[in-house]
Amino acid sequence: MKRAFLGIVVALCACSAASAADMPAKAPRMEAAAVAPWSGFYVGLAGNWHDGTILDEGCVGLCEHNHRINKPYLSVNAGYDYQFANRVVLGVFGWIAVTPVKDETTLAPGVTVTGRTDFAGFIGGRVGYAFQNLLPYAFFGGEWVHGKVDIPVAPIPTNERSHTGYGTGVGLEYRFAPNWSVDGRYMFSYLGKQDYDFGGGVTTAAERANTFSIGLNYRFGAL
Repeated sequence: MKRAFLGIVVALCACSAASAADMPAKAPRMEAAAVAPWSGFYVGLAGNWHDGTILDEGCVGLCEHNHRINKPYLSVNAGYDYQFANRVVLGVFGWIAVTPVKDETTLAPGVTVTGRTDFAGFIGGRVGYAFQNLLPYAFFGGEWVHGKVDIPVAPIPTNERSHTGYGTGVGLEYRFAPNWSVDGRYMFSYLGKQDYDFGGGVTTAAERANTFSIGLNYRFGAL
């Protein structure tokens, strides 16, 4: 009797195992794809609108005080971001202008002043908070601009100068694809004083500016 009972148990176990083997395997649960973190290097191109005011002191004779410069320019940029587990993003970035800012004004008939930058660059840091593929941030850094001013009829017709200063502002970057993002930002900048002398006395000039930028970045991904 005992042997018969054991035989029935063994048979039932065998049938259960066979039935389990015949059942289709349960499909693995699909996890939602996570948005790639912001950590990594990136490069990009931006269009910029420069709205500057020349802050001059000491000019005598033909002068245009607080001259405004409203001009566009293009820049290339590069940087690196690191995203922490708490979604805070720290980064360093910089840009270099690839087209000059040109300006011309007429002080009197036959007296024209032209200005042109031949180098402009910025390097700084930023801090932001990642909302998945949206990154608002603030930044601060240093700026360097070199250029020249020409007054052809002046005794000293050309002055070349370098100005250094700072820039600070806010931005918003949107990652619309794993490796691509669009970046919009506003920067307030101040370039320090330099002396200019065209033969009629020394004029000191600085610049205060607002710059609006929109750019496209290629991001190389997390490291």
